Amino acid sequence: MSGSIKGHSDQLGLDPRILPIGELMRIDDDGYFVDGRPAQPISPPWDEVVDEFVRGYQDQLGERLHSLYIRGSLIRGTAIEGVSDLDAILLVNGDATTIDWSWRKALHLSLCKKYPFVNGLDVGVNNLDRILSGQNKVRAFLIKIMSQCVAGEDVRDQLPRVKLGQDALIARWDFTERTQPNYFMDKDVDLSEKTSLIGKQIVRAGMELVMEEERAYSRDLFVCYEMFAKHFPHKTSAMARALTQALFSAESEADFAEMRDDISPWLADELDKKYPVL
Repeated sequence: MSGSIKGHSDQLGLDPRILPIGELMRIDDDGYFVDGRPAQPISPPWDEVVDEFVRGYQDQLGERLHSLYIRGSLIRGTAIEGVSDLDAILLVNGDATTIDWSWRKALHLSLCKKYPFVNGLDVGVNNLDRILSGQNKVRAFLIKIMSQCVAGEDVRDQLPRVKLGQDALIARWDFTERTQPNYFMDKDVDLSEKTSLIGKQIVRAGMELVMEEERAYSRDLFVCYEMFAKHFPHKTSAMARALTQALFSAESEADFAEMRDDISPWLADELDKKYPVL
């Protein structure tokens, strides 16, 4: 199963700023995800950002950099200026904790200043051996199915196939912890970043809750909301609010807290019932 989604956000009671677009991941007849799409050039103006981003990491890491992947709307050609961020996954040789990362924040800030249409950078750092050994299945799933290698050796062919269901859980893991009021207390994030991260976590967890019934999967926020709304109409308004805050932030800390408390405890209970932590 695969395909693009172009619905009507106004018919679903959503904020009119939300664009009803996205796509379903390709799944074969046996329920396995089809490997990521063939590599294609990243469209302007995003190509300049990615090129400078890659050079920055190559210059700083040298031989410690094994490979670098871009995922999300940039590789699908659907990135929206001012809305889309740069999602990347980095694999390093050796232990990532032994690397001096003090330069990263300055690099990211300089890129966002130079390219103001980029809505932030989300870069996951991983030890190569943990990916290849299966110790980090979530990140391996993202690399194999949803990413494009833009630097270094591509390891996607070395990673195992992923099946819809338990293997495809990402937002579900640590969901309760990551949506707690104090999760970001000691982290250097503002309200906008906090609502974006937690809002996305909630909306994508909603997709995971219904993916087996739908026999479909997506990480695109509108599609996640649309799939969820089919099964839980009594929670659609709460999920719509999470979607809105994920994209456009909350009006205040109180507004954010109200959204989170309205949906995340219920969603955590439902996820625990369906996918209990072993």
